[in-house]
Amino acid sequence: MDDSFVSDVHHGNRTYLHLYETIEPWPSCTSNWMIGNFDVIAELKTFWEVSVHLARSQGKINDTRILALHCIFPFLFDQKDSITMYIDHHAEVLNELKELTMGCPTVSSDLILWCHSLTTTAGTWTTMKKQCLDIMNLAYEKGDDTDILATNILFNIAPRIARKRDTYMIEDTFVHLYLDSMLEDLFSDGEIFYQSWANSSLESSAQMKPDWLSYIRPWRTKVDITICEVKPPSKQGSGDQSDFVKLGLEMRGMLDKMLDVIEAEDAMVFGILVEGYRITTYAMDLKAQVYRMTQLGRCDMMSLQSNLGAFPALFQCLLQVKTLAVKVAIKAKAAQLELAKGKRRSPGPACRSYTMMHTTKKKRPSQ
Repeated sequence: MDDSFVSDVHHGNRTYLHLYETIEPWPSCTSNWMIGNFDVIAELKTFWEVSVHLARSQGKINDTRILALHCIFPFLFDQKDSITMYIDHHAEVLNELKELTMGCPTVSSDLILWCHSLTTTAGTWTTMKKQCLDIMNLAYEKGDDTDILATNILFNIAPRIARKRDTYMIEDTFVHLYLDSMLEDLFSDGEIFYQSWANSSLESSAQMKPDWLSYIRPWRTKVDITICEVKPPSKQGSGDQSDFVKLGLEMRGMLDKMLDVIEAEDAMVFGILVEGYRITTYAMDLKAQVYRMTQLGRCDMMSLQSNLGAFPALFQCLLQVKTLAVKVAIKAKAAQLELAKGKRRSPGPACRSYTMMHTTKKKRPSQ
């Protein structure tokens, strides 16, 4: 048997093996994706075939293979975690995918200096608020919209981070302390998006409920564009489905549903995965009718006042997602306007599906 058929288990602590009784066939409508002489689609299909074999025979497959069963292929910075670990040509593939995410605003040197000054601010919560207000006023005097947005976020989160906190936090507390203000301010700028925290279902499935959702409503249609899944530092262990897999499946459902409104070449959705104090961002699009889950960025959140110097990198990471999401939102609104006028559009890919595959639990032999 080929070495690629050897099971690469990422969930050895699970009580159950998960065997897939029914697996979607490889899409019949795939087209070409060539990088030079390298046939990417042919390699992805081979990886899918191996993953199907392992899923049916052993039930011990890692997250990359689980996603592959749904024709979702993650292209990540670190090759050992990426689909390119199995298909090679890592640098060439990532270099091509960079073209999808160009044009993000950069952060200013002023913001870097302002954040560094906050790391050494001594005093009370009031003192920290006062210094953040002074910094925000400097940004308004400067007139740079990106700095104004960044300093407004700092005004809300820096004093919270500077306060002493219990190291054990439930998810709601963690979200309120670190994420709520950051995402709320960032995605409220421009008044394009609606937002909701927890228990808001995706349009593609009532069973899919991300921790945070950003969407638009052109006319009466709801179009989901960006989601966030959160696992605070206090939440240990993995369930039957990792947050990474959950994010990928949710993004696929969003993308499939978006194709009711927008052409496939313009459709793209975004995901933010928070694991402890690490944030990773993703985009998903369709290429040759497979779902490309492309890593956009990775950065650390600030847990202490001394970490506030890391804010510019965090802000830029999330700003990239917001900037790309705005571009998609504008296209979706324009497309929906044309539909409202009665203009017909070409149907989406015939091979898309809103259903998720179910597994059968089987006790591990050692149990």
